[in-house]
Amino acid sequence: MSALFSLNGAPSRERAYSLASSPLEEDFLEITAARAGGDFADALLALRPGDELTLRGPVGDCVYEDSICEAVLVAGGTGLAPHRSMARYVLGKKLKTRLTMVCSAATPENFPYRRELEEFRKRGLAVHQTITRPGLLREGEDWNGGIGRIDGNFLENALGGLSTGVFFLCGPAPMVKSLHRDLLRRGVAPERLRAEAWALR
Repeated sequence: MSALFSLNGAPSRERAYSLASSPLEEDFLEITAARAGGDFADALLALRPGDELTLRGPVGDCVYEDSICEAVLVAGGTGLAPHRSMARYVLGKKLKTRLTMVCSAATPENFPYRRELEEFRKRGLAVHQTITRPGLLREGEDWNGGIGRIDGNFLENALGGLSTGVFFLCGPAPMVKSLHRDLLRRGVAPERLRAEAWALR
């Protein structure tokens, strides 16, 4: 689920950001913005307490439902934001959903919410991480997770198969589109795949 943000100095320009906070956290909204996200992200990150912005929403169709028994949350980079929201919601509501998080980043330090991923593990979520640019590891830096991009083969190995669960895909559009096609080819039914429509165009 996302909200549309606009800066008061440029109300005609809007940018959608996925909500990273849980729906149970009613006093605030939290988003994740990459520092290399362009002019809009730069202006957003330059805001100070007391500055004003406008938001509309929520928007989007990629919504978690309490009736889901098993979910696989697949994210690239800051695409982890809505999955953090879903995980915090499931844990906060003490739902019995079986959650698995699969996420990628260029290097270990590029994972958003690194400490929270460890906390999710401690609270019973299966968390699989992979890095896409191992050549950038610093000398002597240890990495015990996966190496390579997330594709159907990676998911099949990490999950022990693709026969169950609803897959929520979020991240760069090329990754989401490619992974969506790959999972369909591997027999995952369309109703078990959820991604924002804009990422599949």
